[in-house]
Amino acid sequence: MAEVRLIRIDAKNFQEQLGKLAATMAEKIYREGQQHIPGPEFVKDDLTTLLRYAASVYNLLNYLNAVTVTGWPRLQARRLRRKPDPAR
Repeated sequence: MAEVRLIRIDAKNFQEQLGKLAATMAEKIYREGQQHIPGPEFVKDDLTTLLRYAASVYNLLNYLNAVTVTGWPRLQARRLRRKPDPAR
């Protein structure tokens, strides 16, 4: 049986650049979309909105990944459950 290799990609190298690329694409479509995209004007607006929404979801997923990796919610939950020290 062939051994399955686990491939891990470190997204820190390109995470910020992808976010900037999505914002740049949305602005370019908004400004120049009517000249290059055949069809009614609302297509340009819809594409811009979809790209901005995708960028927002991308940022949310990056945030959730960072929280999961660092374990921040678990640490906060432990601190909140800890009983106060009477000596303090």
